[in-house]
Amino acid sequence: MNDGRQINVAFLKAGTAVAKLDVNGAALSDLEQVPGMPPGLAGEIVQYRTQWGPFTSMSQLHADLGVDAATVTGLEHYLRVVLTTP
Repeated sequence: MNDGRQINVAFLKAGTAVAKLDVNGAALSDLEQVPGMPPGLAGEIVQYRTQWGPFTSMSQLHADLGVDAATVTGLEHYLRVVLTTP
């Protein structure tokens, strides 16, 4: 949908490059601004991290949270999983 309005999204950089948000470190407010993020999913991501720890792959959005595969594929343009070692 295009209504002609423009919004500023913190993780988009000028030009064609897009800086992807780390699904494990992004704040709720940042996740809520991701294009294509279904309503409520940002909160579910944060809740999952709090309860179960960090995501190890984007496919967990599908397997553990029940997000359909097409949506996960779309979100992969804006999100990534950064694995940290203790």
